[in-house]
Amino acid sequence: MHAQQQLTLELDLRRALKHGELARHYQPKVLLASGATIGCEALLRWTRSRMGMGMGMGMGMVPPESFITVAEDFDPINDVGAWGLREACWTAVAWNTGALQPRKVAVNLSARQIQFPCLVAQVH
Repeated sequence: MHAQQQLTLELDLRRALKHGELARHYQPKVLLASGATIGCEALLRWTRSRMGMGMGMGMGMVPPESFITVAEDFDPINDVGAWGLREACWTAVAWNTGALQPRKVAVNLSARQIQFPCLVAQVH
């Protein structure tokens, strides 16, 4: 990806975070032996509401491999990661409030997020 494309994607990603274009989708985790759902994995998705400038990307779903790398290379990963972690935690609390059997929610973190000093505080 060219530098101009990366910059455009980074700016669009920042805008997407502010305008609610990012979403969490939850993929069930199932025990093969019994078929029981034991939890889920929180996946980050971006539905772009406007055309990307000169990137060959239009409106619609942006594949994670197209924006996660750019987010990790620049500052947006801290904001995007914090948002995604917060959303997954809120979902887990909602699902587990009054539940007889706790549901686990797995969240992928980037290496930069793990090094972020406020990571533990973001989970609480």
